[in-house]
Amino acid sequence: MTLRAAIYARYSSDLQSSRSIEDQVTVCRQFVRQQGWVETGLFADRALSGGAMVTRPAIQELISAAQDGRFNVIVAEALDRISRDQADTATIYKILAFHGVSIVTLSEGRVDPMHVGFKGVMNEIFLKELGRKTRRGQAGVVNSGRSAGGRCYGYDIVLGPKAGVLAVNETEAQIIRRILQLYADGQSPRSIAAILNREGVAAPRGTEWRASTINGQKHAGNGILNNELYIGRRIWNRRHKVTDPFTGKKRMRANPQSDWICTEAPELRIVDDDLWEAVKRRQVKYSNKRGAAKRPSRLLSGLLECGACGGPMSICAKDRYGCSAHREKGTCSNNRTILSTEIEARVMQGLKRAMLHPEAQKAAAREFHEELVRQQKANGTERFRLEKEIAEASRRIDRIVDAIADGVATASLKERLVDLETEKLDKQAALASLGAEPKVAVHPNAGELYAKLIGSLVEVISDPSADADEVRTILRQAVRRIHLTPRPDAPGYDILIKGDLAALLQSSDQKVHENQKKTPGSVSGTGGSLMVGAGTGFEPVTFRL
Repeated sequence: MTLRAAIYARYSSDLQSSRSIEDQVTVCRQFVRQQGWVETGLFADRALSGGAMVTRPAIQELISAAQDGRFNVIVAEALDRISRDQADTATIYKILAFHGVSIVTLSEGRVDPMHVGFKGVMNEIFLKELGRKTRRGQAGVVNSGRSAGGRCYGYDIVLGPKAGVLAVNETEAQIIRRILQLYADGQSPRSIAAILNREGVAAPRGTEWRASTINGQKHAGNGILNNELYIGRRIWNRRHKVTDPFTGKKRMRANPQSDWICTEAPELRIVDDDLWEAVKRRQVKYSNKRGAAKRPSRLLSGLLECGACGGPMSICAKDRYGCSAHREKGTCSNNRTILSTEIEARVMQGLKRAMLHPEAQKAAAREFHEELVRQQKANGTERFRLEKEIAEASRRIDRIVDAIADGVATASLKERLVDLETEKLDKQAALASLGAEPKVAVHPNAGELYAKLIGSLVEVISDPSADADEVRTILRQAVRRIHLTPRPDAPGYDILIKGDLAALLQSSDQKVHENQKKTPGSVSGTGGSLMVGAGTGFEPVTFRL
C-alpha cells in the first residue's frame, strides 16, 4: 500500500529567513518522492518558536488532519522542527501514534519512543542554553555602552561602525520634557494624552497617545514617567520572560535588584534632576492618595463597546461606565456615562425578553427533541461498544480459565486473569450507568417548562450570592458584544446586544439544575432539568433595548 505523507516545516524567528520554510519543504518533498509516497498535505508554522505547541496553528491543524485519517506519515527535516519542548514532543508523538500516523525525519529517520525521549531532552536543553547565551550576549552589549533592546522613544539607533549606540532625538526629547513638566505642574496622564492627541503629536508606536503610555509601571521602569534613561542611567535586566505552560504565552517576571545591570550614560540625559525629582514627588503623592485598593470585577466588564468610536467602555467614575477612548486619549466625543446597575439590569431584561420570544420557545422545543434523539444515538453506540467489549473480555477470561484448568498456571497468566475480571466489571458498571434506552418524545409541557427555565436562569445570573466568576463565565457564553450608542436627541444610551442564546442556555443548564435543589418549585422535567440549546437550532441574535 502506498503511504500518504504530510510535510511539516517550521522556523523560529522573524530574524530568520522566510526561505527556511521553502528549503525544508524542498528536501522533504524530494525524500517523499524517493520513498514512492504520495504527498497529501503541507503544514508550516512561520516565525514561531518550537517551545510551545499551543501557539502554533499549523501543528494544531496537522493533529486535527491526522485524526481525520488524511495521511499515514509525517515528514519533517528534524524532530526539533516538530517541537523543542520535551512534553510537547511526547504528546504529539502519542497522539499521532494513536491515530496510526508515524513520524519520519531526514535527520533521525523513523521516530520511535527512544528518539522522543532523548531528542526531546536535548532539544529542551538547547532552548535553555540558547536563552542563556542570548542573555550573556545582551549583557556584553550593555556593558559596552550599546543598547540591547529595540528603539527607545527619545532616541535614535546609530547605524554604521557604532551600530547599537543610541543618540538623542531632539524632537522627541522636547516632547518628553514637555510631558514631564505638564505632569509636575499637576496635569494627569489622561489629560496629557488628550492634549497630545488633539495637537496631532505622533505617539511612540505611531498611533495615539494613551494614559498608560505616559504613566507606565513604576516597578518595571517603563512609561515616559519612569524611564531612567532620560536622566542618563541605563538599567538592564529588570525582568525576564517565562513561558506559560498552558497557553504558551510569554510572561514577564521581575529579577532581584542584585541582578540588574546599571551603567551611567550622561550623554543620553534628556531631563534635568530638578524636573525628574518633581515628577517622582508627585508620583509618590498620587500613589499614597489612591492606595492599593483593587476594584471589583463586574458582570459586564470587557463586553461594553462605545457606539460612537467602537472602543471599549470601562468604569470611569464611581459605579459608572464611560468611553475609555474619551477618558484615556481624548479622541472620542462621547462623554456620557451610565450606572453599572442600570446597564446590567437592562441587559438582563433584554436577554429574558429575547429568550421568551415565541420563536425562541419554538426553537427550544425543537432543540429539546433533537437533543434527546442525539443522546439516544450516542447511548446506543456506547451501549453497543460496551456490550461488545464485555463479551470479548468474557471470552478471554474463559480461555485463561481453560488454560489454568489444563495445568498452565503461570504467574503472568493469573495476573492477566485478574486484570480482565477488573476490566469486565468496570465495563459492566459503565453499561449499567447508561440506564434504560430513552424513548424519544417531546415533553407535553415543553413550552411552559422552557419559560420557567428562563425565569430560573435569570434568577441564577442575577443572584448577588452567586459565584461572580461563574456567573460572568455563563453570561459570556451568550453575550459577545454590547454596543452603547449615545441617543442623539435625548439623554442616555441605545443598547445593542449581540450574542448566542443557545450558548447561554447550554452553559447554564448545570447551574440552573444546582439552583433547583435550593429552590423548591423550580423548573424540572422528567428525571431532571429541561435540556435546551444543546445543538445548533438557535441562530446568533442581535437585539436592541
